[in-house]
Amino acid sequence: RVLLKPHRRVFLDRIHPDGRLDILISFYVEAVNRDQYLAIKEDYLLSFIMIVTRAGGRLARPVRELIEINDDLKEFYKNNGN
Repeated sequence: RVLLKPHRRVFLDRIHPDGRLDILISFYVEAVNRDQYLAIKEDYLLSFIMIVTRAGGRLARPVRELIEINDDLKEFYKNNGN
């Protein structure tokens, strides 16, 4: 059950040099157990995603990239202790 006067706030938490934004979502709920709390939390987060999507935005995903180092660089790092 969501409180009658819910505390729901969204804050811009951080702007990264590469243009990424961190958003802090804060809300209080009243739940009788952990399962009910997790269900309410999921509803709020899914609603947030739908709002962002309808506004034309999208959420970022972490990107991992494999970088090959040629033999000269391997030797450089080996000799410099890195």
